[in-house]
Amino acid sequence: MVTMGTTLKYDELDFKENTNVNEITNKGILVFTVHRSGSMLVHTLCSELCSRAGITYYSPHEREFFLPETEEIINSEYWEAKRGCFGPIRWFVNVPNIEDYNVIVHLRDPRDVLVSMFYSYCYSHDGEIEGNTGYRKKVSDAGIDNFVLNMTSGKPPIRRYGTGQPLLMGNVLERYENYVANLWGRPNVTFIKYEEMVTDFPCWLNKLLLPFDIQNINNITRIFLEACKNEFDVSKEDIWKHKRRVTPGSHREKLEPETIAELNKRFNNVLIKLNYGL
Repeated sequence: MVTMGTTLKYDELDFKENTNVNEITNKGILVFTVHRSGSMLVHTLCSELCSRAGITYYSPHEREFFLPETEEIINSEYWEAKRGCFGPIRWFVNVPNIEDYNVIVHLRDPRDVLVSMFYSYCYSHDGEIEGNTGYRKKVSDAGIDNFVLNMTSGKPPIRRYGTGQPLLMGNVLERYENYVANLWGRPNVTFIKYEEMVTDFPCWLNKLLLPFDIQNINNITRIFLEACKNEFDVSKEDIWKHKRRVTPGSHREKLEPETIAELNKRFNNVLIKLNYGL
């Protein structure tokens, strides 16, 4: 079973025997996403794959090859003489010569992302103070509708708690708009969805693996499917857990109709491009 932030459980020898390092493309790989979209599972899969295949993996969650979530990666100097897989990058970064990379963009319905951010900020995410206390409780008391509208209009609450850095990344609306404006339609870019990850994991996984250009992809798919078979089992919603709920469409239950209408208006172009219903 996969546990967020830890190592996948599988037969390591089996994996090595079915991964041909020579079949891995020499092109760099960029993996973009947003917070609250299963990005830690994406990280775990990329980390394991790169480790076994001999690809250098740069990530905010790796110590040896650390990928900073700071202004440092906006500068072109950071990318000089680096080659490998980079991710998860949780906002658009205009990487020099991005057309020379294989790019994955893993996204979730932004309305569900905002709902998940509310529960992360107010309750489940570790941070400076305990959940549902102090300024976190004030945000909770103000309500989820107030929170999601502020997160898309440049008025985010103080601190992060799983919501990202607005001054660097932009508000949630800007993060999605930047992905669509800069990456949509490029021949070297593949958009994949959180919703497919939790409802049709095999199909989603095949799309994630494509940029790695693995010859024996069926064997690798089988190994990862076995490792992740219980990953999306959430029997009961728990606001205090990181994995509170995985089922798509939670915004329809948690938000007022007028709030949803306003989000639909703000995200109209994004929702149409990514084929999310209004």
